[in-house]
Amino acid sequence: KALPSNTDTKSKKNRGIGMKRVLFIAILLIAVFTSAVALADSPTEPELLKVHFINVGHGNAILIQAPQGQEILIDAGRLEYAATVARYLRRLGVAEIEHVIATHPHNDHIDGLYYLLNIFSAQRVIDPLAPIDRKEIRDYMKFVASKGIPIIEGHAGLSFELSPGIAVDLVGPVKPCNFRLNDNSIVAKVTFGETKFLFMADAEITEEQSILTSGADLSADVIQIGHHGLYTSTSQELLDSVQPSFAVISCAGKERPFGRCSKSVIKRLDANNIPVFRTDLHGDIVITSDGVNIQVETAGL
Repeated sequence: KALPSNTDTKSKKNRGIGMKRVLFIAILLIAVFTSAVALADSPTEPELLKVHFINVGHGNAILIQAPQGQEILIDAGRLEYAATVARYLRRLGVAEIEHVIATHPHNDHIDGLYYLLNIFSAQRVIDPLAPIDRKEIRDYMKFVASKGIPIIEGHAGLSFELSPGIAVDLVGPVKPCNFRLNDNSIVAKVTFGETKFLFMADAEITEEQSILTSGADLSADVIQIGHHGLYTSTSQELLDSVQPSFAVISCAGKERPFGRCSKSVIKRLDANNIPVFRTDLHGDIVITSDGVNIQVETAGL
């Protein structure tokens, strides 16, 4: 048999090299396609809104965290709990607070700000600017102004976005009350996807009625019970309008007899089949929403 010529040998070698290149490219394309499909099919982390009801005894301190990291601090508790609140915020990595809502100028709601605003920066303070002249109110307003923080009047109709997709609507106070600070409380509703939270601060029956009469949409999955669960608040008419799935009460329990939840309020919530979470019984309470579902976690005591 004749040996193959040099030309035939080179041709076969070239064809072999060409086939190897085609095979390599095909394998590479399959790998890229498979990776793309895997990435497309891999589940993404859900965006979560977190609401922290911090245990401050007879007082109020709530941190709301958006998925993108923006925060609202609703009240700061009494001064004696300020260090506790500061540690809680630091543990979560908080450095700056976009919005501070000071619901009304009672010491169990705002005195902690004297400490916290010396540690954390804040972009603005939203305050009801109650039409009541008292030295402690003047001192508090001077302190906030001394920090160079803008003060915005909070009232029914004020709305803003915490972040894209998270709406904050103030439904109270509807009108100023010149004789009771509690009935000047800022009442805020936060909406994330299909989930809603209503924060009643210390609103009593008078303010509840003015909000109900205003026609505001009060429906919410979670309600923070007004005035620490005392008998002055939480009418059946309010519960009928809100139709909550859960209730949270920030209260002192045995620590302060005056601050105990009223039996009548607890009975009313039980009669409406509303599960109740209390800081005096459960410690810090964290409610997480993915925009559809709500999960409640407690620290336990």
